[in-house]
Amino acid sequence: MATSSKRLYIFAIIIELFGISLCSAGLTYEFVTHADFGYILMSTGSTLVAGGSLLFAKVAPWLRGEKH
Repeated sequence: MATSSKRLYIFAIIIELFGISLCSAGLTYEFVTHADFGYILMSTGSTLVAGGSLLFAKVAPWLRGEKH
């Protein structure tokens, strides 16, 4: 496995984990304060999770050695 592919793989996982954390923080913030800022955090977190998943889907075949 190439080093750059490994780094991209780790980067995708970190983006997804950060997105999940933002979703959780937004949900908690909205539940406690009933403020709209919680929805912004949840939307941003969801976008990061989707972006990380897309990046992972592009990197995973390279890590397995598949060619498309």
